[in-house]
Amino acid sequence: MHRVLKVNGILSVYPKHNEGDEPLWNLSNLTLEDIIKEIEDVNLCTKGKFVKELMHNDKYNNGYILNFLKVEKGRCK
Repeated sequence: MHRVLKVNGILSVYPKHNEGDEPLWNLSNLTLEDIIKEIEDVNLCTKGKFVKELMHNDKYNNGYILNFLKVEKGRCK
């Protein structure tokens, strides 16, 4: 994603099935913070994190949306 995302481009992620997410939370050992760190480790900056009602497998549930911004190298604020 980092390679194809333009500078100032936003990557939005719906991290389903993480350690804190039910009903399949026991299938993953990654926390939401682990996921954020992995994405930040490829030089994307956290732009926002919010909870919304989302659809997954034809059902609505509350989940996080994570937004990351690609900036020029070393420019995260």
